[in-house]
Amino acid sequence: MDVSNLILIGQVSSIDPDTGKARVAFDDLDEMTSTWLPVTQQGTAGMQTHSPLTVGEHVLCIFLPSGMENGFIIGGYYTESNRPEYKGAGIYSTSYSDGTVIQYDLNESKLTVTAVGDITINAGGAINISSDTSIRLSAPVVDIN
Repeated sequence: MDVSNLILIGQVSSIDPDTGKARVAFDDLDEMTSTWLPVTQQGTAGMQTHSPLTVGEHVLCIFLPSGMENGFIIGGYYTESNRPEYKGAGIYSTSYSDGTVIQYDLNESKLTVTAVGDITINAGGAINISSDTSIRLSAPVVDIN
């Protein structure tokens, strides 16, 4: 394998959510499409994370010297046309395509959840809510049993 093909950038052309793999089209290789490549995750045993890619997303891929069928998608990256929505040091956020956002501002120690739909919390034990200042509930109907 040509060493210049060990690290490539491309765009996701298809995804398989059941296996956590995707195929990538490489612009620099005349739109050649990869085999199904595993997508690296933060955790895959014990504590698992799942951050699926989107078709059209720009990604960085790395391949083993044995050939282009043995590689991994390292992850997506921002481009000139796709900038981070929430910027700033200490701002951690996850934005979903339906408009839901989970954001933590480390500078203000503030967690914000903006949900487009319902929020469900299931617990096998007690749920405790406490505040050093106040708790405000605002809704047309508030049921407390």
